Amino acid sequence: MINKLGFKKIVFLTVMGTGSGVILFQSMSLDAPFMGSLAVLCVLLLPFLLIWPVLARDVLVAVLTLTLPFNIDQTFNLHPNHIGGAKGYVISISGIAIVMLYLLYLIEIYRNREKHIKWFPVSTFPLLGLLLMCILSLANAPDRLLGFYEILEILKMACILLYIANYIQDQKRFQFVVTLLVAGLFLESTVAILQRLTGTTLNLRIFGSSAAASMQQIEGDTVFRVGGTLGGPNALAWYLDFLLPLGFALLFYHMRTLFRMILIVVLVLGAASLIITLSRGGWLGFIVGIIFIALFHVHRLTLLKRIYLALFLILLMLTGSIVLLKTENPVRTRLISDDMGSVNVRIPLMKVAYNMIKENPFIGHGINNYALVHHQFDDTPEQVTMHFPYPVHNIYLQLTAEVGLPGLLFLLFFIVHLYYRFIKAIPDAGELDRSVFIGMTGALTAGLIQGMVENSTIGQYHLLPFWFLCGVAVGRQDLYNRQRVSDHPKNQSNGNFKST
Repeated sequence: MINKLGFKKIVFLTVMGTGSGVILFQSMSLDAPFMGSLAVLCVLLLPFLLIWPVLARDVLVAVLTLTLPFNIDQTFNLHPNHIGGAKGYVISISGIAIVMLYLLYLIEIYRNREKHIKWFPVSTFPLLGLLLMCILSLANAPDRLLGFYEILEILKMACILLYIANYIQDQKRFQFVVTLLVAGLFLESTVAILQRLTGTTLNLRIFGSSAAASMQQIEGDTVFRVGGTLGGPNALAWYLDFLLPLGFALLFYHMRTLFRMILIVVLVLGAASLIITLSRGGWLGFIVGIIFIALFHVHRLTLLKRIYLALFLILLMLTGSIVLLKTENPVRTRLISDDMGSVNVRIPLMKVAYNMIKENPFIGHGINNYALVHHQFDDTPEQVTMHFPYPVHNIYLQLTAEVGLPGLLFLLFFIVHLYYRFIKAIPDAGELDRSVFIGMTGALTAGLIQGMVENSTIGQYHLLPFWFLCGVAVGRQDLYNRQRVSDHPKNQSNGNFKST
């Protein structure tokens, strides 16, 4: 067994497992010296990074991928009363992983002078424009240090996107990442189901979960809403919106029966987790994302199969509507019950955001400074910012109010360009890439729709899955375009791309 696995792998995984076990054990206490243990683990791993860089790279990518739903971080120089994005210097698992990955990349470039980082200028140009607008917005920011903290987080997201886009140029690495995304979806869904069954947060406080964030008043009753490891039900629903459509699209990829059955189990657990979050925005985003995926496959069916599919969907919707509206269930209660004004408050918040944008439409009021100035623009009759001092529940309005209309246009151009390249690539892509491209279209649609009813800065951990998936999309689209130019769009008999 040792000869087969390799002594170096056993040593490396033993150190990783021991260090990770210590950190997870300390997760039961917020007072534990978590970052100290993490720092020790990183120091122990440094020799292995230099001796076995390929193994270390794959392990770190696995850590980065599997921790997408795990908000494991610690903030230094904390602004405790700030409401919004980064409250200080954020040291996170994902941040440490990406720094170590770039260190390995630089070492690899030094050893192999022909190797270089691909910048994907067509895709990264609008992101550079967005970053520039974030920097310019500091001119109007009442607290520029808070803006600087958030810019660091945005840079981290951009670095993750760029690294993943470079990493998945190889077919085996691409399959590795897709498998890890499904595995992460399974782990997070399992945690959510266990929370629902036990009626507790499982004491996962290190991830930001708390009993208070999971409780909500609905028609006078206190209802427990699962938040997984993301600290809140809406954050969990957002993660599921980004991952579930991708998993659903993979069902159309030719795979072994065993793997297909495993994927179906993961999707059932994920869908159940989404339901018990009681997030209406999450439900809406998921439904629209799945419709997008279905539409891409409908054109490949015969007319008779299209008719059968239409009849099946109509029957399914009628049956679902009857069950949901005529029986007592959490979904029905959530849809028709009083939620203590959480929906009604969104309209006044949008009016405040509109006033902020109208006042300074070009460079905004400062990235990560929304909550510091929004009360100055509150002319609503209810003075909403006085009793609800949170940013507007719409990431696009919040971004525009903070960095101006040009910043929003840069982000929208980046997103629209991704959609354009998806649609252009899908017909001729290999089987796995086609399934992933279709799944990405549904996933981004679902997540971006939920973003219309959530408050978050673009650098917050809630949107880490978005930036990660964009990295996958940019990398595979670039590979597809290069192979198409070389007149080899399908290099393998099974329809997959040839590894580069």
